Amino acid sequence: CVLQLSPVDPAAMSRFTPAQSDDLIRTYAWPLLVRQDDRVLASGTACAIGSGLLLTAKHVVEDWVEKYGVTKNPKGGFSGGFGIMAHQQAGREEFLWEIDTTWLCPLTDIALMRVSPFPKDDPRQRPPWRRWKLNLLPPAPGTPIAAFGYHDTSGVAEGPLHTRWTVKASSSEGTVVEIHRIKRDNTRLKFPVFQIDARLDGSMSGGPVVNNETGELCGLVCSSMPPMTDAPDEGHVSYAASLWPALGTVLRGYRDTDGPTTLLDLACEGVIHASALDRFLVTDIRDDGRTVDMRAEFPKIEGTFQSVRVCAKDVFEITFSISVDGSVAGQFVATADAADSERDVRISSFTPRYAGPWDEEDFGKIVGQYLTIVDRATTSGDVVPAVNFKMAAQHLGRPMS
Repeated sequence: CVLQLSPVDPAAMSRFTPAQSDDLIRTYAWPLLVRQDDRVLASGTACAIGSGLLLTAKHVVEDWVEKYGVTKNPKGGFSGGFGIMAHQQAGREEFLWEIDTTWLCPLTDIALMRVSPFPKDDPRQRPPWRRWKLNLLPPAPGTPIAAFGYHDTSGVAEGPLHTRWTVKASSSEGTVVEIHRIKRDNTRLKFPVFQIDARLDGSMSGGPVVNNETGELCGLVCSSMPPMTDAPDEGHVSYAASLWPALGTVLRGYRDTDGPTTLLDLACEGVIHASALDRFLVTDIRDDGRTVDMRAEFPKIEGTFQSVRVCAKDVFEITFSISVDGSVAGQFVATADAADSERDVRISSFTPRYAGPWDEEDFGKIVGQYLTIVDRATTSGDVVPAVNFKMAAQHLGRPMS
């Protein structure tokens, strides 16, 4: 059963709404809990994406590992000194699932989990598996979204097989503000994310971010900062991890085959339901199984460099126009710092501001090529020509040797 939420009118809902126990979303967005003997920690949210498969935020798993530790197995992989459970609310019934295996995506803040019923002798009929319809690419700026997560969950151990849960969840409304298709920065969010203005509280990490125009899952709750002041026009600065890099997750041990299995393989086989799979390619996986190179074909960008102006030594203003998939995006001015003779260009600003569907480093390389053409024309006394450029493929991961 593939689930696609009906589009919701954001004006019809408040921006942060407590969820009810019978809300449909709770059948396939679950709270997570870690138990070590009689110690219990409730943290994080997971999304059901295929039979026995959940997605959550990688940093949630890494927090558990830092707190409780893991040991390396002789045959590969790691074992934690703790158990992980997920709690499913299906109407008035509650079900527990045990996480058997967790795989971390090397390219983004996403982890994949395989689950089985807990306890194994539970005789009750489990609900049919519901899975999201995934939109792998982020929605355009201005798109209304809804996020969901379990922000106040706790648990108490009551014997070796029993845990008493207290669960609180909320939905949060907002819009897409900006897209960072490769990374937002080099330290904290160094993977593809998109910024939203929805409130996201602690432990909602890993929860679903839904495109409210299509009802599709388009990201996972990743990070959030509340307003710095009480000014009514200042909103939350939150981020959702884009889904497409998760396709590069290497699922070691998922099946008994000679070659590695990736989440992209499961998507192509229909185990999970995702769109536009022909735009993504895992180009290589190193022997360690944790270093992946992946390519994504973003919307085709075509543009024309029209003129350049020297502002200061090695600082230039380049006027250019662009179109995305044939639609005109407008005319812009980029300020470029060309540090050396090799034209290692850094783009410091766009006017007007533009969250372009490109890797800024790659765009800087194209600008550097344009400046080289400008140099040649200036030296020879020729008129600086207008120069067309195109961009399409983007890469994540390190180049393979």
